[in-house]
Amino acid sequence: MITVRFEKCDGNIQSVRVTGHSGYADVGEDIVCSGISALTIAVINGLTEVVGLKNEAVIVSLEPGHTIFNVPLSNDPQKKAAIAALIDTYELNVRATADEYQDYVKVIEKNTISGGQYHD
Repeated sequence: MITVRFEKCDGNIQSVRVTGHSGYADVGEDIVCSGISALTIAVINGLTEVVGLKNEAVIVSLEPGHTIFNVPLSNDPQKKAAIAALIDTYELNVRATADEYQDYVKVIEKNTISGGQYHD
């Protein structure tokens, strides 16, 4: 199963961890794995290539079955809007995929409130 974990602070996504393999089909034929992978690479490319954030600020780990990326904050209003549009679109589509393929994709959300309190 693929697990997508959204780490949020005050409702804003701070980082995303994508781990596992869906097991929907054999390697090379797995549309669920391909879909989540394509969404993940697209959002990372959007953050780095379109918005212009530095790779090292975004990418923590980029390996098959284990990807972690950060969603950096920006004081620039245009960058902030672009980051929000990209990450909101990513979350929307990951959740839609998880709803459609519940046996193969799980979404976990961990929320913190400013000051360090956690809630799920």
